[in-house]
Amino acid sequence: MPLAPPATRSEPDTRLVVLLFETALLTSGFSLESPQTYCQRIYSMIALGLSIDQDELPQSSTTEPAATESSGDAPPPL
Repeated sequence: MPLAPPATRSEPDTRLVVLLFETALLTSGFSLESPQTYCQRIYSMIALGLSIDQDELPQSSTTEPAATESSGDAPPPL
């Protein structure tokens, strides 16, 4: 199937296709080169769906949150 001409491709459509592709990779058991970039795309899509301005999104930090003790049934921290 031929690709659409570049002039007809919109940036949001391209980002959505990349997000769908990366999600398919994860579902198939592959890993991503940059999980942080993937997460930022997810946050952007959620913000878009909730009509939140991109400037209001928190910036990702480079520090890890402090580890807390967890019970045996609780999922591990993200």
